[in-house]
This record gives sequence, structure tokens and C-alpha cells, in this order.
Amino acid sequence: MRSAEVPRSYAALHEAMSRIELLKLDEKILENAGGPFGLPLKTLDAIHLVTAIAWRERINDDITFVTHDLQLATAAAAYHFPILGTVLGA
Repeated sequence: MRSAEVPRSYAALHEAMSRIELLKLDEKILENAGGPFGLPLKTLDAIHLVTAIAWRERINDDITFVTHDLQLATAAAAYHFPILGTVLGA
């Protein structure tokens, strides 16, 4: 990156970061991540999935689940998330 591009790139990054909301990793998220999903999930994948479920409930709107992990994509699809990044059934 050329020095002249740094300020514009920093401004774009700052603007994108200002639109990010964080969801607290609380007891409920952790408890739900330990629950049954109908298929095996790794610990962090389970946290990822239940956080997405909580976020969808919070905003009361559909969100797209992005992953390249087939097992996680399969679990997210079971919870009716549109999937981006993994082709299911291929």
C-alpha cells in the first residue's frame, strides 16, 4: 500500500468498524452452546452457531451464516440460516 492510500484506507476501516455490534458471550450463550444440536459440533463452532441464533433473535431478521466448515454449515442450515462460503450437498 502506498503512503498516500493509508489515510483513505484507515477512514474506510474506521467507518466499517463503527457499524460492528458485539454480542456478549454470556452464561446463556455458553449454556446453549453445550446443548444438543442433532449432530456433533466442535466447541467454538457451537458458540458461533448459538451466537448467530441469539443475534438473529435480537434483530428479529434473517442473517446469512458465513463459514467454510461443512459441519458448521450443515448445523447452521438445520437452523434455517442461508449459508455463504460452503456448498452443501455437493
